Amino acid sequence: MEELKHMPKIALFHPEGPLGAQAALFNSIKQRGWHPKVFIETGLLSKEQVKEIIPKNLIWNYVKFDYYSIVEIQF
Repeated sequence: MEELKHMPKIALFHPEGPLGAQAALFNSIKQRGWHPKVFIETGLLSKEQVKEIIPKNLIWNYVKFDYYSIVEIQF
């Protein structure tokens, strides 16, 4: 996969697991009191795996396609 060459290693091999970088981003957004709509690609991870990093009381939507998934989160 050509795109892997361009991704930061911390995004691919985060010490907190496959969604560690995204969880850190979400916590930062909440701490700042921002209210954006965020879209992330979650690859082949299941809805249950993604749910573990979504902050409580947020509206979010998991969309699965054939070979990957995305999540939309409203802060």
